[in-house]
Formats: sequence, structure tokens, C-alpha cells
Amino acid sequence: MALTHNAANALLEVLCGKRTTAPYSNTYIGLSSTQPNVNGTGYTEPTVSSYKRQRFGSTSTPAYCKMGTASGGVIKNDNASNEYGGKIFWEELQPGEVYPECKYILIFGSQSGSDLLAYAELETPVTPAAGSIPLIPVGSITISLT
Repeated sequence: MALTHNAANALLEVLCGKRTTAPYSNTYIGLSSTQPNVNGTGYTEPTVSSYKRQRFGSTSTPAYCKMGTASGGVIKNDNASNEYGGKIFWEELQPGEVYPECKYILIFGSQSGSDLLAYAELETPVTPAAGSIPLIPVGSITISLT
């Protein structure tokens, strides 16, 4: 997963003691049909009404997907203790809604802003169909820093 300048700058400030807390209290996951740039631009999220970024990774508040404990510089979405079995989902797609083929997974610092923090290419692009609920299974998101 590639970090954008937004995330790299925030991590550097925490590591060097310039800030004592992380700048993002919640993070949100989304999809893109286009490849983002390291400066946090270039992504294209779906525009259908059922799509919205979903909160994930949180340990203090409900989230659709919780991340496990980091170990060896790696963290995964391996916590299936929430009511959705640890799966991130969007609302059921309505008849007539057409998603573009999504090739990238995105992590943002807000549900609606342009603060892209990280992104990765999906191993297999997804094109959710009407009447389906897009899911991201437990263990399929891995974030590492090396």
C-alpha cells in the first residue's frame, strides 16, 4: 500500500515529536476506478447513490472493519468481532445503479474530504452489480511500513 504525502508527513511529525497525537481520529476506506497519485490526487470514486466511504480500523467506536494489532511493521483487517463479521460493505446497490470497474482501494482521513492517505491496487478489479453488497473479507487488507 502506497502512502500519500498527506500520510507520510503526518507520520514523520509524530515520529519526530513535532506532534504528540495522530492527526486522524477516524479513517475511511473507498474505491477508485483510476490510479491515485502520491500527492493525493488522481483518484475517481464511484458516483452512484449507494456508495460512500466506510469507516474502518477504529478500536474505540463502531466500524465496519477493524484492524488487528500491528506486528513486525504489518497490520491486517483481522478483527471479525463486529456485527458484520469484519467485512467492509457499501449499501445494497439499487436497480439501475452501475458501478465503474474499481481497481484501487483508498484510505482517507475523512468521510468526504480530499485527504487521501494511502492506496493500493486490487489484485482483482471489482465491478459491483445491482442488488449486490460489495464486501472486503477479513484478512484481505494488509498495510506495512518497511
